[in-house]
Amino acid sequence: MALHPVCQVNRPAAPPPPVVNILHAVTMSRMDRLFGVTMAEPGASQLVSGDLKRAEALVAQGAPDVLTGGKARISLGPLVQDIGKGLPMDMRKLVLAACVAAVASALPVAAQTDDPFAAIKQLMDKAAGQGANALDEAEAAVKAATDAVTGDRGANVAEGATASPGMVTAGDPMSVVLGLQDYGLSARLETDDAGDPVIRSKSSGANTNVYFYGCDDNGQECRSIAFSAGFELDAPFTADQANAWNSDKRFSKSYALEDGSAQIEMDVNLMGGGITAGNFADVVDWWDYSVGEYKTFIGW
Repeated sequence: MALHPVCQVNRPAAPPPPVVNILHAVTMSRMDRLFGVTMAEPGASQLVSGDLKRAEALVAQGAPDVLTGGKARISLGPLVQDIGKGLPMDMRKLVLAACVAAVASALPVAAQTDDPFAAIKQLMDKAAGQGANALDEAEAAVKAATDAVTGDRGANVAEGATASPGMVTAGDPMSVVLGLQDYGLSARLETDDAGDPVIRSKSSGANTNVYFYGCDDNGQECRSIAFSAGFELDAPFTADQANAWNSDKRFSKSYALEDGSAQIEMDVNLMGGGITAGNFADVVDWWDYSVGEYKTFIGW
């Protein structure tokens, strides 16, 4: 079947935002990034992407297999996501901090953030940019640092983990952090007054909190999350306005708070094995789009 030599932009009436379909080899050669879908295991599709400029740089450094499954990988999300998976959050932070120090010393490189979750991903991305040998050294440093902090416990927890690599689940708050960061949003993991995880982020220029629900008494094994954003307005936001939004929207819901501010929320079920990183990116896309629409709706 012949394809027209154009780059077609579909603009759906509802979110997600415009999708670019690449329909010609010449058009593809002008792109900076390619996207695709792979099925690492039956029934679990996952979105993958390739940064072509980074690939060119790696090839120039002697890593020609970067786009064919070689050691110099472009996306390191699943690797980083598995560091200390299943450990209590306090111990996991210690593991990540140790990994950051180990990788920074082994390469050497420096992270541009104090957040251990963001720092280790940043360092591993830098390692990939230096080529296969640097990535091997970084992975060895991560393993040594993890073993030094956790001993046998890290291996035992990993064997009992319920989430598969590359999956996003409420029981693993770091997987949610990385999912948000992979989408391009800021994400900082904290603990709320009840001892449950909470992520501070931004969506469409607005401060966003990601709350975890169904957690056990230790703030672990959570079952779902809720995106939430609040807005202070010049004029009080009314229940009628909230109902007008809710009558027209399926996935997000609006509230008129007692102090006159407006609030939007979106619940996501992430229990059990969770969802693929690609599906989570779609969820974040809907949330980000909804916040942008909501800001227009309330005149913020």
